[in-house]
Amino acid sequence: KELLDAGAERVRLESLIAELQLEKKEREEKRQAEQDKWEEERQSWDEKRRRGLSSLAERDKELLDAGAERVRLESLIAELQLEKKEREEKRQAEQDKWEEERQSWDEKRRRGLSSLAERDKELLDAG
Repeated sequence: KELLDAGAERVRLESLIAELQLEKKEREEKRQAEQDKWEEERQSWDEKRRRGLSSLAERDKELLDAGAERVRLESLIAELQLEKKEREEKRQAEQDKWEEERQSWDEKRRRGLSSLAERDKELLDAG
């Protein structure tokens, strides 16, 4: 009877040990599944953060490029305005030169006509 009781106790203890090992295994699997879930969630957030940072970096680059393009265009506009002003000044100087030349010729023509008129008067007076 003692041997039977001892055998029964041994079977009960082995069964209890197996049950505890099974519970331990299930808890470990559950813990691992939870850990895997959180790791996956963390990786998802990391990826979203990277994409967000990448998106921000792209936007910053676009803004910098747009700013550089604006500066380039403003510089080009200023250069063209300067060229236009220089051409206008050159044209005005040329126009002033020709006006002065025309006035000079008008003056010479008047003096010439005046001189001819005096000579004609002298010739008439002498005649």
